[in-house]
Amino acid sequence: MRRKLALLAGLVFVFVVGFFIGVWVTGRGYEKFVIDPVRYEKANLAAIRVNILSLLRVGAAEEAIKTLEMMLDNETLVLTQRTNDPEQLPKDVVRALKQIKTYREIYPPDENTAPRIAQALAKVPKVTDYKKECQGGICRLLEFKKQEAQESAVMDKATQP
Repeated sequence: MRRKLALLAGLVFVFVVGFFIGVWVTGRGYEKFVIDPVRYEKANLAAIRVNILSLLRVGAAEEAIKTLEMMLDNETLVLTQRTNDPEQLPKDVVRALKQIKTYREIYPPDENTAPRIAQALAKVPKVTDYKKECQGGICRLLEFKKQEAQESAVMDKATQP
């Protein structure tokens, strides 16, 4: 009987030790394969933001805009890599692509990437309900462009005989 209890105690001990080793190994794996990639991504994004903020602080707004637009084009291509069919993409991705399409209609990409961006956004519908589908910045940009176009039309009318 003592032998059976000793064997049972040994088995319980092995299971407990095995459990804790398993938890430790799993935690290390989670850290390595889930947490670390997120940290690296955040570090890269922070470095990019520092670069862009530095450009803005030294008055190189055009260079900062070009950098952001290049990043936007790369992200557009990544988002539409597997498919550009809005029916097969998550709603949030489609909403973002609609905003990208709206922005790129106002400020087209450079001639090198324009065909790829046009193809990526070809099936994406335009923003139709600005109050629901756009966020602050793009709404303000659309209003600014609308006002700019109205002022330009008034100026053109005034200069015509």
